[in-house]
Amino acid sequence: MPFDVIVVGAGAAGAVLAARLTEDAATNVLLLEAGPDYRSGEQPAEMASPNPFNLLLPDHFQQQYMYPDLMARRTKRQEHRVYWRGKGLGGSTAVNGQIAIRGVLHAFDRWEEIGCKGWSGADVLPFFCRLE
Repeated sequence: MPFDVIVVGAGAAGAVLAARLTEDAATNVLLLEAGPDYRSGEQPAEMASPNPFNLLLPDHFQQQYMYPDLMARRTKRQEHRVYWRGKGLGGSTAVNGQIAIRGVLHAFDRWEEIGCKGWSGADVLPFFCRLE
């Protein structure tokens, strides 16, 4: 079956985008996500735990959800820390406490400097305020 649109990543944005695109019955959409595809009877016990952080403890899961070279910090004064990444439905939203943190505004200023007009910190701030 040919697809009209391929959405890569079933995270908070990709899953919503794919759902919206399929509102047009004539549009064939493929939602592509990384990670294992466990059937309900095959899923590891850690996935059935009410504590999602149990998934991040065993080494075999850490390798799936962690990129050692991807370090993040919110301010220049903070130490860099590992940024957990999601692979599966929900994406990183599923493993990062299911919260969103506003991006650092000076990072958006840099985006505009390299050519993303309309994406400066001042430009995006009203949208963050509306979401919050």
